[in-house]
Amino acid sequence: MKEYVQFSLKMDEKQLLLSEILPEEVEAFWWDEAHAYGIVQKNQQSIITTFLSNLFKIQNLPFTISFEAIEKKDWLQENQNQLPPIDIGPFFIYGPHYEGNLPNGGIPAVLIDSPHAFGSGHHPTTLSCLEALHQISYENILSPERILDLGCGSGILAMAAFLLWRVPTDAVDLDPVAIAATKRNIASNKLEQISVYEKIESGSHYDLILANIHSKTLISLAKTIKDHLNNNGILILSGILQTQEEEVLEAYAECQLSPLFTIQKGEWSTLCFHQ
Repeated sequence: MKEYVQFSLKMDEKQLLLSEILPEEVEAFWWDEAHAYGIVQKNQQSIITTFLSNLFKIQNLPFTISFEAIEKKDWLQENQNQLPPIDIGPFFIYGPHYEGNLPNGGIPAVLIDSPHAFGSGHHPTTLSCLEALHQISYENILSPERILDLGCGSGILAMAAFLLWRVPTDAVDLDPVAIAATKRNIASNKLEQISVYEKIESGSHYDLILANIHSKTLISLAKTIKDHLNNNGILILSGILQTQEEEVLEAYAECQLSPLFTIQKGEWSTLCFHQ
């Protein structure tokens, strides 16, 4: 049996970590009010330490990490078993470990292969984005002709949006691990109509943009995002702690975007704007 260790990070470092796709060596990941935790094999501690060091260095933030030995078991399978399918709005999202029946009646079923809660759709920020997509579709607020998922991670939001409207959809992420994960999930769901890029194409414009990323990045990208949003377009922003909500609202108000509605889950907020 493989030997594992658990790592932990302080709460104030959690949000940045949640906005990233972790290395595949992290076989489980979760959080509470004080810390974020993950599990890796004992001989792979240096991989996660190097990854986190580089991640926080880019954001000019300090970080502290600690490791402790834990019992021997299949932690990847253990974590996947804790992630039940998501049945939310018109979506049914499940992992490769799911052995039950898929829904009938035209409900979109999306297969997401991710051992981490945020990549699988279980994190509150992702759930809120899915609810926002459903609300926009159900209330016929917008019928987009082109969609962008900025910071696509596992590709879950790009696929959900595409399945609602069946229009050209771009998934963009700087992280090559996220790009690979998105391409893999797109292929698994036979949704190759979705295009995947490492950056937004110059001169491209969208009717609907989703961005579930770190709030500081959302603020710094406000003008760029606004410039890619068509007139009368809709913007969905997530990855925002409620304590950071006003700061994000102010940044996008300066770009002449009007708040449309807000969805709150726990400590997180998802903001929707109209151009």
